[in-house]
Amino acid sequence: MIMKASGPNARPATSTTISLWLGEAARVSLVTYLILLFIESVQTGIVSNFLNLNVLLGLALVTGLLAVFFPEKEIKKELKKRQFLENALVILVGVAGMVLVYSAIRTIGSIAFVVAFFAGLAIMFVGRYIASEDVQEEVDGGHQ
Repeated sequence: MIMKASGPNARPATSTTISLWLGEAARVSLVTYLILLFIESVQTGIVSNFLNLNVLLGLALVTGLLAVFFPEKEIKKELKKRQFLENALVILVGVAGMVLVYSAIRTIGSIAFVVAFFAGLAIMFVGRYIASEDVQEEVDGGHQ
């Protein structure tokens, strides 16, 4: 039995607590890996001389897989808040993609704006589809 704390008031850890820890560990290890990989790609040897990035990648994969097998239980109010934030992020990424596409192809003339607009819409549609799939999986408890 896993204990949360030692002492007379110790309680067993719930599966929700374990799933929260696994989810956070997966997120932190993946973000850390990506940041260190970016730093290593900018200046070769600055990270690899001190740390093997493959170990950190392995940790991110293992914690990510465990987090998938032990999903978090979220309440519906929190899901609605998260869905709002995901929608805002999808719109922000779509607009940023639109600006990037336009800046890359603006030399082709006035059609560049039209192409950039539809590229931004495509980014938003794909992002919204992925976000809705994630929310539906969480509502279903990760089972189909």
